[in-house]
Amino acid sequence: MKSTLGTPSNVPSLMVESWPNHAQFSSFYDKQVEDHFKVVLSIIHASRSLRQGHQISVAKELPFTIVCDDDSILNGPLSLYINEIKHFVKASDLRIEASSTGDQDAQFTTKVINDKLKILVPSSNVMKAQLEGAAAKGIDLDTVIQNKHAQLTKKLNKLNVDLDKLEAKKRQPGYFKSVPEAVKAKNE
Repeated sequence: MKSTLGTPSNVPSLMVESWPNHAQFSSFYDKQVEDHFKVVLSIIHASRSLRQGHQISVAKELPFTIVCDDDSILNGPLSLYINEIKHFVKASDLRIEASSTGDQDAQFTTKVINDKLKILVPSSNVMKAQLEGAAAKGIDLDTVIQNKHAQLTKKLNKLNVDLDKLEAKKRQPGYFKSVPEAVKAKNE
């Protein structure tokens, strides 16, 4: 049996190789793959952000729905990398929909990625995961429910105050003359 350790190799070593120049590297660059990767990465990031915002462990599988209004994304990265997305977002079930109905969104906890892409998780599953996490830590469930109720009430009150301020701004004389069209459309 011959040992390869004693013989010099003609294969270049990584330790002495120079960094590839742009011409050598450009043959491996594919803009479409880069764009697909950005979409997949944004979905993974949004799913983890949603979990973190609701104190749900990444290890806990949740059913996800991805809503996309862009055919190029639907037929591109979403269809090509659905299994990878399911794996990295730790989804128990992953559905992809071309569009969503507004009344259906009320039953879901939503994380908007951009104007054409968002992820949804049923709110009942989010609450169940939060309660299971609290129970696993030995925290009193009544306390968790009271804290969550207080947190949601605080958010609702803040939204109502913001809405009242916006309506007061819109009632001021000269609002429609001085505000740009884009801002008016956003405030409607």
